[in-house]
Amino acid sequence: MERGGKPLNEHLIWDEHIRQHGRRLFLAAFRMLRDEATAADACQQALCRAWACRGQLRDPQALGAWIYRAVANECHGLLRKRKLRDNVLIAIDGEPPTSVPAPQLAWEQGRDIEEALAALPEKTREVVLLRLVHGLSGNEASACLGVGASEVSRRLHEGMESMRRVLRAEAHPARGEKR
Repeated sequence: MERGGKPLNEHLIWDEHIRQHGRRLFLAAFRMLRDEATAADACQQALCRAWACRGQLRDPQALGAWIYRAVANECHGLLRKRKLRDNVLIAIDGEPPTSVPAPQLAWEQGRDIEEALAALPEKTREVVLLRLVHGLSGNEASACLGVGASEVSRRLHEGMESMRRVLRAEAHPARGEKR
């Protein structure tokens, strides 16, 4: 008997594993993200991706570790996006955000930052990502990209100025009005 084109046994094993370990997966995500709703979303997204990629699992005995890794990777991705948003806001405003933004505002800020980042020339975007998201030093980014430290500094400054202009224009489209 099959379900969705796959043997029923595969579905049963998966479902049983999630039933047994779902709470632990959620707690791991919650400890990383420190927000219940975001942790639940991260688990859901990770489990959907893991299910879609289950054919890549080489050792069925490692299913638990493999799913845990999928959840951890999803959390790390969300944390990188959060860090990017916070670092860009610090670079633009000169100080860290004073409070956790409401989910809708955080989503809008994240979207605006992603759009501003995407608008940067590729070489500039690489430097901004390496320095602000991945936390590399100027010298580490220089070695990674094969350019001098002064070029890394120039590109970072250029990228931050460009993003600052774009994000300020987004936040104040007409005479200081918030959108």
